[in-house]
Amino acid sequence: PDTVVSIGHHAFCSCKSLKTARLSHSLTFLSDFLFYCCINLESINIPFGIERIGIGSFRCCQKLSAIFIPDNVEEIGAEAFAGCINLSNVRLPQKLKKIGKDAFANCTNLNMISYNGTVEEWNSIQTKNLKASSIRQIKCIDGILDLNTEK
Repeated sequence: PDTVVSIGHHAFCSCKSLKTARLSHSLTFLSDFLFYCCINLESINIPFGIERIGIGSFRCCQKLSAIFIPDNVEEIGAEAFAGCINLSNVRLPQKLKKIGKDAFANCTNLNMISYNGTVEEWNSIQTKNLKASSIRQIKCIDGILDLNTEK
């Protein structure tokens, strides 16, 4: 229900039958390892009020193919989407300030991320180890960054 204001770490960890999730609009952060290893999770609608996505929140959600991060999110934790092998569509908000280490590691189908800000704004985001992922380009509102030659 929308009255839920927090969900504990590992709350849905390894829920193999979970295919979709609807989260409370009262949440402001997604706990560490919240959906870790929910191998059949196909879709999730992240509420607008979320400001932080915790460490490993969606790690190894192998059937997750698209994720749209709401505009209020400022931080994506380390390994948040690591091992999401079918993830191929990611949209990041302009307010984003930090992407943790290996946030998109082993997302083998993710070659490009869409960012709702400018190239200059992207370059101000604190990122760690994006080059080690399969991501090759960041599509910004004013151009495309090639990670083979940039930051």
